[in-house]
Amino acid sequence: MENGADQVWGGCFPVKKGHRGMEWYERATGFWTWSRHGRPMTRRWVRESVIERAQEFSAEYVIFGIHIGGYMAFRSEIAPPVPDMEDDVLGQLCEDGHAAGLKVLPYWMTTSGPNTIQLLEHPDWIVKDWEDKGEQVLCYSSPFGDFAEALTREALTKYPVDGMLYDQLTAGRGVQSTCYCIYCREEFRRTYDQEMPRSAHRGSYYDQPVVEDPDAQRLLREFQIRNARHFCQRIRHAFEEIRPEAFYIQNWLFGPMAEECGEFVDGLFGERHITTDVNEVALAHRLMKAYGRKPVWGNYSYSYHHHATFRSLESTHMALMDTVASGCSATLLDLNATDDNKNRYEDMKEAMRQVRWTTDALKDSHHVKYAAVLHSRASEEFAHDDFVPSFEGTFEVLAEQQIPLEFITEKTVQSGGLDGYKVLVMPNTAYVSDATAEAIRAFVQNGGGLVATYRAGMFDDRGQMRTADWLAALAGIRRSKIVAWDMDTWYPSMDSQVYIPSVDLTPGRGYFWYFRPNDDTPVAEGIEGRLLHFRAPYVAVYALNGTTTAARILDSDQKLVNMQPYNRRGLFPGEPRTPLVTLREGPGRVAYIAAPLEPERNRVECYEIDHLYRNVVVWAGGDAPLETSHVPPTVQLSLSESNDGSRLVVVLVNKTIHPLARGALQGGSIRYVVPVSNLELSISTAGKQVSSVETASGREVEFAQAEGRANILVRELPVAECLTLKLA
Repeated sequence: MENGADQVWGGCFPVKKGHRGMEWYERATGFWTWSRHGRPMTRRWVRESVIERAQEFSAEYVIFGIHIGGYMAFRSEIAPPVPDMEDDVLGQLCEDGHAAGLKVLPYWMTTSGPNTIQLLEHPDWIVKDWEDKGEQVLCYSSPFGDFAEALTREALTKYPVDGMLYDQLTAGRGVQSTCYCIYCREEFRRTYDQEMPRSAHRGSYYDQPVVEDPDAQRLLREFQIRNARHFCQRIRHAFEEIRPEAFYIQNWLFGPMAEECGEFVDGLFGERHITTDVNEVALAHRLMKAYGRKPVWGNYSYSYHHHATFRSLESTHMALMDTVASGCSATLLDLNATDDNKNRYEDMKEAMRQVRWTTDALKDSHHVKYAAVLHSRASEEFAHDDFVPSFEGTFEVLAEQQIPLEFITEKTVQSGGLDGYKVLVMPNTAYVSDATAEAIRAFVQNGGGLVATYRAGMFDDRGQMRTADWLAALAGIRRSKIVAWDMDTWYPSMDSQVYIPSVDLTPGRGYFWYFRPNDDTPVAEGIEGRLLHFRAPYVAVYALNGTTTAARILDSDQKLVNMQPYNRRGLFPGEPRTPLVTLREGPGRVAYIAAPLEPERNRVECYEIDHLYRNVVVWAGGDAPLETSHVPPTVQLSLSESNDGSRLVVVLVNKTIHPLARGALQGGSIRYVVPVSNLELSISTAGKQVSSVETASGREVEFAQAEGRANILVRELPVAECLTLKLA
């Protein structure tokens, strides 16, 4: 390749392609498959197994793997074509697929199956650990990167493809892993004038590099980012030169890495649905969108995957609709499963029809802004084990309490991205930059709401503790010290007749704190008079004049609470001790929660915390645009509005499931979804009248108009549903 690595290392190709309005790939339904070994690759096979099946599953595009064991499914002059290939598969796929109204995207991968020939012929291209042990995955930093770029240019030149998908950027390109092949070592030596630090991990392309020296760790991470950006630059440049109208989608750019490389791609591929819990997938998709600011495609495998994990129709339907509800495009990963398994085939077609109907309903629309949840890269870096559980817990709480939410990054906050949101949530976001702090302060002073927990805002993005507590000033509090636990609980038994420790410190039984909401405040609604508890440290807080204490931690005798022989006779909460939740009204409303209530360890034994958290967010943000009644937390909703204001779209996903996790099943499997009934929704219509309500399933719903809101009754929700409210 003349356009080699040294020519662009560390640089940046100009990206000419701008946003041209609503692109086809921003809201689309896809079908993803590839050839099956042993099947003749003929034009008839392409038509029946790929094109017609994609149409049956209501797809708008098809992703097709074009390399099989190192052979190409097209007439390549760079790599050998598939033996005995009767027709040019990619050529026929483009011709017949376009005639059928489908967009066509070839698919590239780096693992051994698709690239067996290259892996055997070029062992120096393989991802290595620091002991020179291979991973059966090819490294883009090696000449394999040149090989992949050359094939990209060849396919873009010869075929009218609508785009291309690149999988496993992680493998040797450093989004997560560290490769120690000779090319990576040489590049590191040339870049930093030193040898690559040895990682504690073996070098698996799923592992994060870990070294003891923080400076060496930083260099490894920087090297990873440079490598990933470099590859994306090269592919972007090929697209710009040959087919600038084509769509470049890149897999495995999760979370903050989407920000590092997102400028070079048109879309991100969120491959998380295969074995991951559906809530985790929704979180990952939203983070990809927040950092990459690009369309996200999410996939799910129907029936069975190559690792033999069974997936039911209901789980597939639920997961794909949840992908759409997260503002992403849904892709069905078939992997030839439907060639042999026709179980509930017609039901799957109907489920995919509903998914397509929903994506069509959401075109030219945007999520209704209400709550923005701040994700901070610095907080994740400096306090990963504290921040991540709080961030993930906040997503779970708000999603299960049916509060419209989006993730937002510090960069977006600094560029005015809080405009339109009613409330910003900082879930133990301890480390934020000065620019972010100033933007948040301005947001509140302009009337925005703020909910912050525990150590939020205490440090800057360099890890330094602030001398001036800007967030405490906004909240009208003074933070003094961290209270972890009462050290007096660690004592030997004082009863000579008792030969077991008096304090129970077994896992799950240690210290905890009681608290009680103030019934005179709005955050106590629905949980008035209840005695609640949590397991976590907290910040000792003093409420200043004008600040209301909405909940107080109680002074309890931990000795009595935890004393094994005697603690079965009652509770031992004492007098109010210190504020747990404070509220302050000014230009905007600010709520501060002194403990990290969001993680599972607090909420699992005190479900009222979820309700309290919801009340706090709604108090700070004002009335939510979507209110629910008789809707269980296992039903999650999203609310979108068309850009022209002519319709509202509600997506309901029923996650009331029974999972099975037995034997060797990876990640378990959803046994069944429990239908729910009589769901009541109240949706703000901003004074407009609802003329009609349509549904993806075709079921009728009852609706009435009252005081600027549409009140809707959904009689039955089996798995998922989409409602379109037409406004007049």
